[in-house]
Amino acid sequence: MCFVPHHLTPIIQHPTPYNSGVRVQIVSSRVGGGHQSVAEALRQALSEHPARHVDAWVDDLYVDQARFPASRFPWMYATLTRRFPRGWRFVFNVTNRPPSGPRLNWVGDIVGGPRLRQLIARRQPDVVITVLPGTTGFVARSVMRSGVQASVEVVVTDWADIHLGWASTFPACYTVPTENAAQSLKSVGISSADINVSGFIVRDQFSHLQPGQAAQRRAREALGLPRDRFLILAMAGTEGSPAALAHLRALVEAPLDADVVVVCGRNRRLLKRLERLAKIEAKKPKGHNQLRPLGFVQQIADLMLACDLLVSKTGGVTLAEAFCCELPVLAFDPLPGQEEGNARYIVERGAAVLAQSPAHLVQLASELRWSPEQRQRLAENGRLLASPNAARETASAIIARASAQQ
Repeated sequence: MCFVPHHLTPIIQHPTPYNSGVRVQIVSSRVGGGHQSVAEALRQALSEHPARHVDAWVDDLYVDQARFPASRFPWMYATLTRRFPRGWRFVFNVTNRPPSGPRLNWVGDIVGGPRLRQLIARRQPDVVITVLPGTTGFVARSVMRSGVQASVEVVVTDWADIHLGWASTFPACYTVPTENAAQSLKSVGISSADINVSGFIVRDQFSHLQPGQAAQRRAREALGLPRDRFLILAMAGTEGSPAALAHLRALVEAPLDADVVVVCGRNRRLLKRLERLAKIEAKKPKGHNQLRPLGFVQQIADLMLACDLLVSKTGGVTLAEAFCCELPVLAFDPLPGQEEGNARYIVERGAAVLAQSPAHLVQLASELRWSPEQRQRLAENGRLLASPNAARETASAIIARASAQQ
């Protein structure tokens, strides 16, 4: 069962009002981009459930609910991963330990503060979901102390070899994308009965796609992209490191005779640098690439359908979305820790190739540019990892468990 433990006496008692629907509180944060994407996909799938009325909220655990210095964690994460990746590797490895019980719970409770408990007491959810590693215990204790009889659900947002901080000694149900991720949880004592393998959750825009030449043609027309050019979609991740910029520069300067569309997201510094580079590339003779830097793109599915190759860091959500679009993947510069695990998993399954340096990236990009057969093999293997219905299936499973407890 996935109940918060009843043998612990809560500090505040709030009787849960009768409600024929289901109330769901999701805690996420703007740490990278993947957690928020999964949280919003879940919220939409829950809200559109055909059989039950569901009220679902997404709140930022760090920025809106935590005390300083935890409230600054998204900024610290961005700084470490962008400027000091070795520092992030150290943090990842030091914290990648099995759950240790209540010995150090007080540290997280003091830094986390009472706001989440107060939010839960006010909203009276039936379920509290976290999509953040290292927060399961704190979320469970916040539920317990609120006095609300809510279950705790954990939705894992990494493909494989997941950080052990996802696990907790407190009762919870875990939804993971792969059997590999499930095995990581089992290795630290999480029961198989509390683990559900769903595939990787993607947004609704990726759930009804029919990739192919016709879809590519329509997407290019809708986006105003040339119909007869080879299009490379490049993504450097939400943070964008100096190493990522070096890889992108090498790609753009390689003689691929292609249009390179780079999505910079909300990274304004990267966008400005690439806009300057685009002006330089535009002056080069025919046969070189045309660089098309973009800022934040809402309908990324159309852009993926329009392109012939994805060159990207190995963020979990980006990979899952590319697989739904049957877009071949050339990966580079994985972030130490979670992205390295993602990279190993997809490369072992033939769904991507991984560049070890900017020069290697250019070599692989050149091979894929002129080999439709290689691109087709990557696309087919990626399709086997796609899970376009994972959000709806996960939402239905969570609602079923919550309904059984009402």
